[in-house]
Amino acid sequence: MTERLVVFDLDGTLIDSAPDLHHALVDTFDRLGRPAPDLTTTISYVGHGAGMLMRRALAATGGSSRDEESAALKMFLAAYHRAGVARTCLYPGVAETLYELQQAGVTLAICTNKPQEPAIEVCEALGLAESMAVVLGAGSELPRKPDPTPLLHVVKSLNAASEDTVFVGDSVVDHQTAAAAGISFAFFTGGYINGEIGAPEPELQFETWGQDLAQEFIKLSC
Repeated sequence: MTERLVVFDLDGTLIDSAPDLHHALVDTFDRLGRPAPDLTTTISYVGHGAGMLMRRALAATGGSSRDEESAALKMFLAAYHRAGVARTCLYPGVAETLYELQQAGVTLAICTNKPQEPAIEVCEALGLAESMAVVLGAGSELPRKPDPTPLLHVVKSLNAASEDTVFVGDSVVDHQTAAAAGISFAFFTGGYINGEIGAPEPELQFETWGQDLAQEFIKLSC
């Protein structure tokens, strides 16, 4: 028997982490002597991982060499680690949704482009880790979303099947990942949307989290 599985993106889906990401970016760019992007612009860079965020921010402020980009990324990750979750929080209703899913026997997991170590640290700090069977962040072995490989890796590792799985995300990156994996997609419209979603139409769209939402996810995973 396969598991009913709901897999979540992290930043912009379960958590509002943009204030801490922006704070770390400001700290880094102050050290580099560059003007930092504002919060809205920083949010537009979220979704493809920390490396792409830094690449875009540097490109918007004069560009950089590969070595400069690598050094800036290390500074950014260090600043983000120092910030912890001082400005990061769960979206309202997330805890209630996760609780209802667990009560219904649904397996929960996270698949994010956030680097693995920060992803685990944030999940532990915000009480998400204990709810999740797997927290898979970006690393050296697997490609990043929208490549479907990491999402399919989570599904396989939990002995689930694609037809019994729902992927929940907030962006075109997540939508493309689910479509490429052949997995139902639930689109959170209150997150960090970074482009037009396009075809195929998400199986579910929702603006707020809450207990009733759990049943909608369960319907999609059956």
